[in-house]
Amino acid sequence: MSDLVDEVGVGEGRLAGGDSRDYELELEVGELVRLEVEQRGVDVAVELRDPQDNLLIRVDSPTGRRDVEKLLAVAETTGTHRLVIEGAEPGAPEGEYVLRILETRPANLEDRDRAAAERVFSQAEELRRQGKENGEALQRAVERYQEALAAWRTLGDPGREGDSLLGLGRVHEALGNLETARQLMGEAVERFIQAGRPRGQGTALNFLGYLLRGLGETDEALQRAQEALEVFRAADIRDGVAAALEGNLGPLYRRLGETEKALDAYRQALEVYEEVGEIDLIAQTRGSLATLYLQQGEVEVAEDHLEAALSVWKTLGNQRQQALVLHRLGEVRKRQERLDEARRSTTSNRRWN
Repeated sequence: MSDLVDEVGVGEGRLAGGDSRDYELELEVGELVRLEVEQRGVDVAVELRDPQDNLLIRVDSPTGRRDVEKLLAVAETTGTHRLVIEGAEPGAPEGEYVLRILETRPANLEDRDRAAAERVFSQAEELRRQGKENGEALQRAVERYQEALAAWRTLGDPGREGDSLLGLGRVHEALGNLETARQLMGEAVERFIQAGRPRGQGTALNFLGYLLRGLGETDEALQRAQEALEVFRAADIRDGVAAALEGNLGPLYRRLGETEKALDAYRQALEVYEEVGEIDLIAQTRGSLATLYLQQGEVEVAEDHLEAALSVWKTLGNQRQQALVLHRLGEVRKRQERLDEARRSTTSNRRWN
C-alpha cells in the first residue's frame, strides 16, 4: 500500500534498516521531477520506478543518517510512478525521514542532460556497492564514474564532480590502487571547497586520512583527519565530527601509542552519538573504549562499557553483536578474577611477612 504525499508535496515517516515506504507520483512523459529526502537518524535509499515498475533511478549517496538524499529524473512514460524510500542499513535502528517534492515541470534540454548524468552516477554507485562481492563490478564502476565526471564538468557542477571523484577514489581504494585513490580524494576536496559543500569536503578529507593511514603515512593521515574534524565542527555537522573522532583520530592515536588522546577522541565521539541518539554507534564506540581501558589495566571501567554496549545490542535485537560482546565480557571477567586472586594472594603474603 502506498503512503500519501500531502498537497504541498511533503510526506514523512519513520523507518528502520531494511524497511520501506512507497509513494505514488503522477507524471507525464518528458516531465521533470526533483525531490529530496531529509534523513533524521536513518540512512535511506530512494528509488523511482515507472508505471511498468522498471527502475528509472536509485540514489543512495554516502550521506550518512543526518543529511539529504536528492533525486532528479525525467519521466519516460505517462502514468503512476512509484517512489520507494527504504532503510539502507539492514538492522539499523529506526529514524525519521521527510520527503519533499520540490518541483515538477516539463523538462528542458539541460534538465535532460542533468537527469542522464544523475542516472549514470547512480549506476556507478550501485556497481561500487556490488563490488564488495564482485570485483568485475568495480571495474565497471570506474567507467561509469568517469562518464558521470565528464558530464558534470560539461554541466559546470563542481559539487557533483566532487561526488564522482569521491566515488572513484573509493573504488580505487577497494581495487588496491591507493596512490590513485589518494590523488582523486585530493581533487574531490578541491571541488567540494569550490562548491561550498563542507560535508563533502570533510568526508573526502576523512577518507584521505584513512588512505594515508593505510599507506603508513601516519603524520599526514593525522593532519588530514584533524582538518576533517575542523571542517565538520565549523559547519556544525555533528555526525561528521563523531565520524572523524571515532573512525579516524581514535585509531590513529592508538597506532601512535598515544592512549590518552585516543581515549579522549572516543569519549568525545561517544558524547556526540549520545546527543544525536545513534544508539548502535554508541555501542560500537563503547567497544573501542573498552579495548583501550583494558590496555590501561582499568578492567572494571572496560567491563562497564561492555555491559552498556550489550544492553544496546539487546535492545536492537542484534544477536551477532551480543555474542561478540558476551565473549569479550567473559574474557574481561576472567581477567578480573585473576586480578582479584592476585590481590588476595598479596594480602595473604603481607599477613605472613
